[in-house]
Amino acid sequence: MSRSNPFKPRPRSVRHRTLFVVEGDSEKVFVEYLRAVCGRGCGTRITVENAYGGSGDVVLEEAINLSPGYSVVVSLYDADRPAKIKKNLKRAHQLGIKRVITKPCIEALFLEILEVGIPSGTENCKKGIRDILGSDTLVEKKTYENWFPIELLDRRKEDIPDLLLIMKLIRREN
Repeated sequence: MSRSNPFKPRPRSVRHRTLFVVEGDSEKVFVEYLRAVCGRGCGTRITVENAYGGSGDVVLEEAINLSPGYSVVVSLYDADRPAKIKKNLKRAHQLGIKRVITKPCIEALFLEILEVGIPSGTENCKKGIRDILGSDTLVEKKTYENWFPIELLDRRKEDIPDLLLIMKLIRREN
């Protein structure tokens, strides 16, 4: 069916936009990998911003600053240095920023996905994942393609609440 005036611009539709603000490079590459394997055709545009280390407060502050213009804002950071500044926590709650806090760190989440025992402490988790991956590094997408195929992630997500939440947010199921 043709339109009455082909020169009149079509009304712009508002797209659903999701922002992930993550603590570091490993988290950024992981979320970008998840976006690539399970975020296609979900009806949302996903942006991943890196807060470049620091604590949960740095990530939350960055999420608060970048939140205008996004339908959903998610902050992803480690529990080893959680957000403590009450002003940031209160403002994030007011803005509806969803927080995903990996305990004690993102490497523990990777070990849990691979069904390996999680050692106590951040340094032990980092050493554990390095021992498994060998020469592969967590800041390359190819590592996630090799070690974390979508079949494994889909199978393990029901047992791992943090992974399930991230995947639901990417797929716009939550």
